[in-house]
Amino acid sequence: MSQHFSQLLVAILLYTGIGSAFAQNSSQPLRIIVPYAGGGSTDVIARSVGQKLGEILGQAVIIDNRAGGGTLIGTQALKGALPDGNTIMLATPDFIVNAFIHPRLPYDPLKDFVPISVIAQNPLVLATTASLNTRTVPEVLRLAQAQPGTLNYGSAGIASTAHLSGELLQMLGDVKLNHVPYKGMGPAMVDLLAGRTQLAFVSWITIQQQVEQGKLFPVGITSAKRLPSLPNIPAISESVPGFELMVWFGLLAPKGTPPEAINRLQAALVQALRAPDVRQQLATLAEVGAGTQKEFSELLVAEYAKWGKVVKAGNIKSE
Repeated sequence: MSQHFSQLLVAILLYTGIGSAFAQNSSQPLRIIVPYAGGGSTDVIARSVGQKLGEILGQAVIIDNRAGGGTLIGTQALKGALPDGNTIMLATPDFIVNAFIHPRLPYDPLKDFVPISVIAQNPLVLATTASLNTRTVPEVLRLAQAQPGTLNYGSAGIASTAHLSGELLQMLGDVKLNHVPYKGMGPAMVDLLAGRTQLAFVSWITIQQQVEQGKLFPVGITSAKRLPSLPNIPAISESVPGFELMVWFGLLAPKGTPPEAINRLQAALVQALRAPDVRQQLATLAEVGAGTQKEFSELLVAEYAKWGKVVKAGNIKSE
């Protein structure tokens, strides 16, 4: 009888342990630092995923917008946070690029943080004005080679992803373009549509309507291969070998966060990103899906190597 009772007790403990694994830190809120102002795509992703994470983990969730310094302020806040698994940050490629455009960066992006998972990725589309009369990447390259430095491409600012996309194309395509930085993609799009610039790397959702109206033409996409959802837009890599750029969104924790806390967050994230309501909310912003900690770590190392070369080749300095 006592043996049966012991077995039953072990079974109950195992069952309740599994059921409460996600909720072990529920007495404290989960703080998600967003190193950008509210309202942008990063903020929307953080709030959508954060709400679902809170439901799964049994924790209140605080979205902490720490804009400024090109994500430096938010990243420093993460570095100084208690490494208990209750403070994390939503990072983008800016997190890596900053290492090369700020000479005295107060942290090491590869050593001072623990990757949890990439949660979404999104390619950009190389769009040209319809009046440019180029319909393929090779045509753009031939025009750029024939008239070095005369094709203008706009971006959201110095060292923005749209800027770096153009620098990568120049480096791998052996052409010279003229970069025109703006304070955001809104003004950049105005000048692109007006013909004051001829090229831009932008998200598909931003230009879809203009493409359908014949005002812009999508000559290539920055993903390594064509997307099943946009099969008629060639990958730039088909004409420029090695070209690949994805705008990724990933979660980081401070150095020293216990492995069990990282595993707990990663497991909850996988569950959150499978939720239909989350996928529907983010469908127009990015392709969602949680990867492993190892995959995110490898991505950060690869991004560090790639953007170091691009920033050096383009002699890019912080504003």
